[in-house]
Amino acid sequence: MHPPTFTPTAEPLDTEHWLCIMEQKFQLLTVTEEQKVRFVAQQFLGSASAWKLTEFLDLKQGNMTVMDYVNKFNHLAQYAVTHVDTDEKKRDHFYRGLSCILQKELYAGGYQTFGALMNAAISMEGLQRDSQAEWKRKRVITRSSSHP
Repeated sequence: MHPPTFTPTAEPLDTEHWLCIMEQKFQLLTVTEEQKVRFVAQQFLGSASAWKLTEFLDLKQGNMTVMDYVNKFNHLAQYAVTHVDTDEKKRDHFYRGLSCILQKELYAGGYQTFGALMNAAISMEGLQRDSQAEWKRKRVITRSSSHP
C-alpha cells in the first residue's frame, strides 16, 4: 500500500480528495480510529507537519494545568517521533516544558521514566494547589480575628 502524502493546499477539493483516498485505503485494512489518526499524521508533508513539530518543540506548560500540558504534549509528540523515540528523550523534553516552579520542585527527584515524572508533576501541582488554598484560608482567618 502506497498512500498519498498530504501537501497543504488552498484548494479545499484537493484536501477532500486526499481524505477520500485515505478512507478507501483504510477500508482495505482493519484499523482503529486512533491508528488512522496516527497514520494520517505521518502522511503530512510540508508546512502541516513542520508546524506541528515546531509547536511540539516550543511547547511550555505556561498557564496550563499539568494534565492539560500532558494531553497537549502527548498529542503533539506524535509529530515529533525522533524527539520522543526513547523514554529518556520524552521525559527530558517533558521536564523542560514544565513551569519553572515545578522544574525546581522536581529537579532532585531522579525520575527514571516519563510516567514517573508525569505522575510526580501531577501530584506536585496538587500539593501546591492545596498549600495555596490553606495559606489563603489561614490569611482570611487571621484577618477576621484581628478585626473586632
